[in-house]
Amino acid sequence: MPQPVTAGLLHRLVTGAHAQGCYGLAVAVLVEDDDRILLVGTGHCWEPPSDLVLPGEAIDDAVYRTATGVGVHLERLTGYLGHHDRIDDEGVMRTFVFAATVRHRALRPDPQHPCRWAPVDDLPDDLDDDLLRLVSAAPPVNARDGGQAQLAAALRAHARGLLADEAAVELLIAHRLWLRSSDFIHGYVDTAPAVDTHTSMACVDWAGAITALDAGALVCSSGEGRMLRISAGLAEGIPVDLRDALTGLDADNLDLVIQAVLHTGRR
Repeated sequence: MPQPVTAGLLHRLVTGAHAQGCYGLAVAVLVEDDDRILLVGTGHCWEPPSDLVLPGEAIDDAVYRTATGVGVHLERLTGYLGHHDRIDDEGVMRTFVFAATVRHRALRPDPQHPCRWAPVDDLPDDLDDDLLRLVSAAPPVNARDGGQAQLAAALRAHARGLLADEAAVELLIAHRLWLRSSDFIHGYVDTAPAVDTHTSMACVDWAGAITALDAGALVCSSGEGRMLRISAGLAEGIPVDLRDALTGLDADNLDLVIQAVLHTGRR
């Protein structure tokens, strides 16, 4: 079962590898999209996008960079799947493997290293053995996100009738990352049965979430952090630097923010 990707886990991976004498670190990312995974051809087998961790580079940053290198922009890391070691003349090279969902895909054409999307239930025969083992051990992302629709409905039920709260919740739901983050859900979302309907209700501890974000306790990209800050600003008036937040967003997320702001003025 994949482990949640937290700051503590990433720190332990690095210190553990160094303590065990690994001379180099690398990452591989199992990119999932509609029960398919992204594979890169190496000439003798298919494997997930992978690359070395650069000196001074954080592991999660290396994962995002590796995916971007083949034209894929990740939505979020959904779990840590494990590692495999390769031994060469210099010693042990350790590769950490993560699962992730895709936000935008436009595969980079490269005749020497072609890319393809392969159905999980119909993988190519010449698949890398390490990848095959990890794919078999990892449940589909849809199974891991089974409660996302129910949580979205509960958040909407609690915010209903308050335009700013509705806008904040819809922004959080449309962005998709935070409703898949176990750290966020278990730490900063409270649920309770509704009083007069069969729909449960859920509310976000916005102040607690932003405090955790500031402390580095919620692992995310800078853009994901900006979206959470904007949502918290709409919901509870928590100050947010719009100059920093808006200029750092891509076109898709900026459009989501615009829709949220328009919702607050709806009559």
